[in-house]
Amino acid sequence: MKTNIPTIIKVVKLLENYPQGLWLREIARQLNMHPDTVKRALESIGDFVERRAVNDEMPMNLANLPVYWKLKLGYNTVGILRYLQTTRKLKNAQK
Repeated sequence: MKTNIPTIIKVVKLLENYPQGLWLREIARQLNMHPDTVKRALESIGDFVERRAVNDEMPMNLANLPVYWKLKLGYNTVGILRYLQTTRKLKNAQK
């Protein structure tokens, strides 16, 4: 399922307010979104975010494992939005 840009931007704006990061479920709670929606949004901008499991020895792909997300240093809403818009234009131009 494709995640829309407004959803991604809501998630990024929230993370900008929490440079230390937030748990996935806390992001979902604050934005009143389903955790799967938030996870898809974050995974779609994987180059711009960092994720960390509660225990570094556990794989992050286990279902229901608490995962902590934060923006990578130097990235913000404006830059990510510009990237998403450019990517979308390029995909549309190829059609």
